[in-house]
Parts: sequence; structure tokens; C-alpha cells
Amino acid sequence: MNQGLLTQSEEPIQNTVANGNDKNPNTAVADGGNVTADEAFTDDEIRSAINSRSCLASIAEIRDVLQTVQQRFEEFWAAHMDGVHQGTLDLVETDNSILIFADNTGQFWNEEFGHPPLADRNLSERTPKVIKRLHHTWARRHTNYGWSTVDPVVIRKPQNFKHTQMFIESVVNGLIDKGLSPGQAWAVYGVHVAGNSRNKWASKCGYADHSAVSEPLRKAENKLDRTALLH
Repeated sequence: MNQGLLTQSEEPIQNTVANGNDKNPNTAVADGGNVTADEAFTDDEIRSAINSRSCLASIAEIRDVLQTVQQRFEEFWAAHMDGVHQGTLDLVETDNSILIFADNTGQFWNEEFGHPPLADRNLSERTPKVIKRLHHTWARRHTNYGWSTVDPVVIRKPQNFKHTQMFIESVVNGLIDKGLSPGQAWAVYGVHVAGNSRNKWASKCGYADHSAVSEPLRKAENKLDRTALLH
């Protein structure tokens, strides 16, 4: 079975969070801090989270829960993408391998641990706090978003094409709901979400030059706070 994000024992990843001088506490880092799927929490990091919460769980148990969270998110992908569209989940960060969401309901983790399969396991009552701490650690490393009042949900991007299609549709439709035209939303998706340059996205869309992307992107940025295009 493939290991989910945050479940492998590898070398420690470096802290890529900015220095805290950003004017907007909810600014997302544009490049994701070069996060890759093979980066994961070390045993020492998991042990630290366990100890900080006085949890009786083992490292193996925590890794198993992290994997289950990944699997359940993929299982209920359509519902979560509806949440992105409706604003209950905000997309804060994306790169080639991960997605970081903000849980605007405050109920994501209660739902996860309140329903099977996690609810059926004999988990320590402090295990949810350990999992949340690990997700907070990851999110703070790779974004400047203000996580003090909202919980992050960090998920490896699924490989399934249908999941990818639903992700694109939910993000684009969410931008349209915020007042963008379809063309403006598509330009924002291509540049700010998918990470293309204006020239590259114009080329992928079959345009002769970048102006066909740059102009709708400029209008979109005028409509939205540029630092909050993803949330």
C-alpha cells in the first residue's frame, strides 16, 4: 500500500515559513516551499507531538491514523470539493504534490474521529490532538496563513483523474462565485493555483501570446485581494 503524506520516516524537512513580517497574516506562500510527496514527518517529530500532548499512542499508531485520514479524504473527495466551492474548506496552498486546506467549520477533525473507521478504534483520547498538531506543524512550515483560529487539513493530491477534475471545477466555480468571469477564474487557476507563468498558461490554452491570460488575470487581481486569491 502506498504511504500517504506525512507517514514516512525520512530526513527532517526544513522550515520554509517566512520570517513573520508579512503584513497579511493570511497570506499563502505562492510556491509551497518546494514541498514534495517524499517529505514526511520523522519519528522524532511524531514522538515530539505525542509527548507534547501526553498521548499514549505509539508512533506506528499515529502513522496509521495519518494514512487513514488521507484515505478517507480521497473516499469523500466529491463532498470535500463541494466544501471548497461552498467555502467550508478554503484552499490555502497547493503545489505538485500536496493541498493544504483551512477548515472554516471547525468540525473537520471532530467528524474524522467521530465516525468509523477511526471512531471504532481503541485510540488514545489525545490522539486527535497529536494529529492536529502534526497538520498544524506542516501547514505553518509551508504557508504564512493565520492558523491560530482555524485548523489546517493537509492532503496528498490524489492521482485519480476524476478527483483532479472535481478539484479544478470546485476551485474555478468558487472563484466565479467570488465575482470573477469564467475567463478570469481560469486565468487565476492556471497561474496562481497550477503555478504556471502567464506565458506558459497562455501556451497551454493555445493563445499566441500571454496577453490573453495577463489581461483577465489583471482584472481578477483588481477584483480580489491578490494575497487572498486562494481563500
